[in-house]
Amino acid sequence: MRVEDLERVLLANIGSLSEACRSICRSDVVYIPRLEVGNVLDGCDYCLLRNLIDLINVKSITIVLRDGDYLEFLKLDDAVIELGSEAASILALDEFVSRVMELREFNMISDEDVNSLIEWFSR
Repeated sequence: MRVEDLERVLLANIGSLSEACRSICRSDVVYIPRLEVGNVLDGCDYCLLRNLIDLINVKSITIVLRDGDYLEFLKLDDAVIELGSEAASILALDEFVSRVMELREFNMISDEDVNSLIEWFSR
């Protein structure tokens, strides 16, 4: 699945997804987020994406950060989606390893987590 395919699934299910996110979006009008590499989604957009991810079968891995928070990574054919507890980022495939190293550099994850993430990404 590519990012554009994910966006098509979002559009096809926008009614049920927006209903699931009503308490987050707090609006009768839902603005459909653009799913493209480089975008960061939060608030209503994040909620729509989070609920969309629950509908589909995508290869993912979850790690617990040193502060007890978590990150979930989903691998698509052309991107990696990083889901945190409050926001999501859509990363180009060639940015994933540098993002993992950045998390390690800021002591957010362990060396073991780095190895697990890179191994998962390589599969």
